[in-house]
Amino acid sequence: MRFSPFLLVFAALPALAAPPSISSLSSSIVPRSERFEILGAGFGERPLGPDSRVEIGGVAAATATWTDGRIVAYVNRAIAVGPASLRVVTSEGASADVPFEVLPRSSANGAVAWTFVANGTSSWNRPAVGPDGHVYTGDDRGFIYALDSDGELEWIRHGPSVGGHDDFFVGDADAGTLAVGADGNVYVVVDLLGPDLQIQAYRPDGSLAWIHTETGVLLTHGLQVGPDGNVYFSLAPIQTGGLRVLDPDGNLVGSDTEHVAASRGLGDGLFGAEITFGPSKRGGPIDQLYLVSNFSQPDDPRSWGSLQAHSLGGRFEWTKNACDYPKNPGQRTYGFPAVTPDGDVLLTGWRGAGKPLALHLFDPSGDLLWSHEPVSSIVITEPEADPRGGAYFVTNTRFLHSVGADGSRRWVRELFGRVDYGPVVHPDGESVVVAVPSDDGTALVSVKADGALGWRVELPAIDGVKPTPMSRLRFAGSSGRVYLPALLTPNDDRWALYAVDTPPSQPEGTGGTGGGAAGTGGTGGSGGTGGSGGDGGSGGDGGAGGSGGTAGDDGAAPGPRAARPSSGCSTSGAQATTLLALAITLGLAAARRRLSS
Repeated sequence: MRFSPFLLVFAALPALAAPPSISSLSSSIVPRSERFEILGAGFGERPLGPDSRVEIGGVAAATATWTDGRIVAYVNRAIAVGPASLRVVTSEGASADVPFEVLPRSSANGAVAWTFVANGTSSWNRPAVGPDGHVYTGDDRGFIYALDSDGELEWIRHGPSVGGHDDFFVGDADAGTLAVGADGNVYVVVDLLGPDLQIQAYRPDGSLAWIHTETGVLLTHGLQVGPDGNVYFSLAPIQTGGLRVLDPDGNLVGSDTEHVAASRGLGDGLFGAEITFGPSKRGGPIDQLYLVSNFSQPDDPRSWGSLQAHSLGGRFEWTKNACDYPKNPGQRTYGFPAVTPDGDVLLTGWRGAGKPLALHLFDPSGDLLWSHEPVSSIVITEPEADPRGGAYFVTNTRFLHSVGADGSRRWVRELFGRVDYGPVVHPDGESVVVAVPSDDGTALVSVKADGALGWRVELPAIDGVKPTPMSRLRFAGSSGRVYLPALLTPNDDRWALYAVDTPPSQPEGTGGTGGGAAGTGGTGGSGGTGGSGGDGGSGGDGGAGGSGGTAGDDGAAPGPRAARPSSGCSTSGAQATTLLALAITLGLAAARRRLSS
C-alpha cells in the first residue's frame, strides 16, 4: 500500500486552533461601568497574549476574570452609549459579532451617588482617592480598579499578571492596599503570599511606571504616601522585614530591618494597618510617622504591642509599650494610631484576657500623658481624633464614646447593632460617621459633637444582596463624599464600592436639662439633644429633629469621668469578672445571629 507524500506532510502538521466562539451573554444590554459575563469556548487561559481582548463597537472593554470558557467584562468609560456589536479577539482570530447595547451609567439613588460591583470576593482596605477625585480600589483576586468621581470605570489591571505571576490568579494575591501620590500615580501592594511581594506603580492612564520587588516577606503596614511624597510600608518577618521607603521613581531610599513592626505568618497578621504621620514637636511640621507593633517589648515581656515612631525617611526614633493593637470581632487584626490637631498620638488597645481596654494619649516624644479606660469593654476599635480636641472610638461593637482633650468622658452613645469599624470625622468637623447594620444591610449614620444623632443614609441592596462593611469609611478630601467597600452576603464572587454624598451636619439645638441621681434627662429643644440622665437614670427625649440624651452610669458601657495617669495596663478581679460576663453575653448573641441566618 502506497501513501501520498502530501498526505504524510499534512498528517505531521499540528491541528489548527479554532478562533473563539461566544455561546451566550449574561446580558446584552448593559449600563456603562457595569459587569457582564461572556460564555463560550476558545478564549484562552492566562497568561493572555497581547492580542486577547473583548471589543464593544471596536473599542477594547475592561476585563477581569478570563478563562477559556468564561470572561467577566465591563463597559468602561471609553465605550460609547448606544447599539454596538461585541466580539472576543485572540491570537487565533475573532469570534462572530454579537448584538450589544450600552446604556448610560445608572443614576444616583438618593444620597448614594453610585455603586460599583467588583469581580473579587472581598476588599478589606480603604480605597484611595487621587488629587483629581479619581478613586482606586483593589481586592483579594489581585484586581486594581480605577474609576472617576462619577463612578465611570477607567481601567482594570490584574497585579499578579502584570508582575509575571499568573499562577496566583485564583485568589491568593491581594491588591487591596493602595495609595495615590500628588502627581496622580497609583501605588499598589501585590502580596503574593509566598514567593515575593511587589509594589507596583501605575500612571493615571493605567500604564505601568515601575515595579519594586521584596523577596520572602509579607506586608504588615501601609502603604501610605508621606508628606515628602515618598511611599512608606512595613514588612515581616524578623531580619528581612521592617520599614521601607521608596521615592516616587521606585528607588529604595530608606530601610529599617532592626525594628520590625509586626510578626505575621501565612494567613494572619495586620490587615489594613495604616501608617500615620504627625509632627515630632507639638505645632511643628509633619516630619514623623507612627505604626503599631504586635511584638512584646524587652522591658515588659507581658506586653502585646508597642507604638513605634520613625522620622521621615525611615530612621527609627523610639518605641513605647502601648498595649495590644486593636482587633475587630471578625479577627481581621489591624492597628493604627490617630494624631490630634496639636500633634499628640492616640492609640487604643489591651494587654490580654482580663486586662482593660483603654484609649492612650502620647506626646510626640513617646511620653504617656493619660489613659482612659471604658468600663466593661472587651472589644475596641481604632481611635479617631476630634478636631476640637479629644477622640472618638467604639467599644463592644455598639457603644460610641467621646472623650475630651484631658481624657475625661464626654458622652457614650449606644448605636444600632454590631459596629465593627471605628468612626470617622466628617470633613465639616461637626460630627462623626459610622456604618451600622440596618434592615437593608447597612446604613451610614452621623453623630454630632454633642452626642445627638444626625442624618441617616441607607445603602441599597444589590440584586437583593445586602452589603456588609469591609473597612473604615474614606472621605474624599474636604467634600462630603465618602466611600465604603462592602461584602455582598451571601457571597456570589462579587463585592461593591459605595459612593455616598453625605448631608451637611445639622446645627445643634438646645439641649435638655440633665437628670438628677437616678433621674431622667430633660427633653431637648428643636434639633437638640435630650439631657443626660443622672447616675442610674436614662437620657431624655430629643426635640423635633433631635435625639435622646445619653444614659447615666449604669447604661451604655460608660467610661470614667476623668482620665488617670497610666504607666501600663492593669485591672482588678471585679473588672475581669465583668469583662468575662460581657464576653459570654456577646458570644451568645453572635451564636444566635449565626443560627438565625
